[in-house]
Amino acid sequence: MDIKQLQHFVAAADAQSIVRAAERIGITQSGLSRSLQALETAVGLPLFERRGKGVVPTEFGRELLPRARAILNERDRTLRELRAFDRLEQGGLSIGVMPSFNYTVAPDLIADLINASAGIELGVTTGTYRELIGKLTGAELHFALLLAVVPDRSDLVFHRLYESESAVFAARNHPLAKTRKSGRPGIRDLLDYPWALTESRPLKLAFEGFFRARTDTVPSLRLTCASIALLVQSMQATPLLSVLPRQFENSALFGGQLARIDVASPAGEASAWLVTRPHQVQGPALRLALECLTRRFPAAELPRPGRA
Repeated sequence: MDIKQLQHFVAAADAQSIVRAAERIGITQSGLSRSLQALETAVGLPLFERRGKGVVPTEFGRELLPRARAILNERDRTLRELRAFDRLEQGGLSIGVMPSFNYTVAPDLIADLINASAGIELGVTTGTYRELIGKLTGAELHFALLLAVVPDRSDLVFHRLYESESAVFAARNHPLAKTRKSGRPGIRDLLDYPWALTESRPLKLAFEGFFRARTDTVPSLRLTCASIALLVQSMQATPLLSVLPRQFENSALFGGQLARIDVASPAGEASAWLVTRPHQVQGPALRLALECLTRRFPAAELPRPGRA
């Protein structure tokens, strides 16, 4: 199994046609067929089945496809980074961040990188935990900044940056915000109001588990939103409650319009993680990012130069 065979396999899987795939990659149909047959011989399993005039991956082909993409992406990225070393350039850096990092770590990191190097080219992708894990394992990202209670992927390396506490927030004129003067609200008080949550399955499960364990009832979830900024704006003129990182309390994101409710958080605590792939090449851009993060989080155990 070699790189060319994997390239041919991905092309055929994407095109679902030997003829179209051969045209796209500029080889003969017979040459592509021989390459795919050689790959099937090498792995000892059928990778395609014919349907009409096309082909579709078998269950073995579907299992190989994301791995083949990851191998090809990693190869291309490694070549670019090694050539960057040769040219003494910073090169490019692809970062994945969950939305909450847009208001904490990410802006400072981007500023550090831009100010430290005139040659670096940054690409930042925002997504859910699951989406970013997929892009990271597919070698589409150099690293990701993620929130999680504990590492749940043995094929990736998790480096803890800091503990992230959550809290309950509401508009400043919300009835529960006003009770700070008259007494602390209880858990059951939280059931009387609608809730908004960021788009996160672990958060939703933690939220539901928190209330079921204490009240046997789950509050009405009226808004689920991928955009934290939109969620915060929606809370300002509604009775919505939400769980958000406590670090946001004095941020420009809130604009002084939200207040923290003095009650136990339904989301508990999570950690902020820098997540990398094992054994990836540390090009100049990645090294620079790790240096910037080390300065920001000196207590974190981040990768040393040469080890991601």
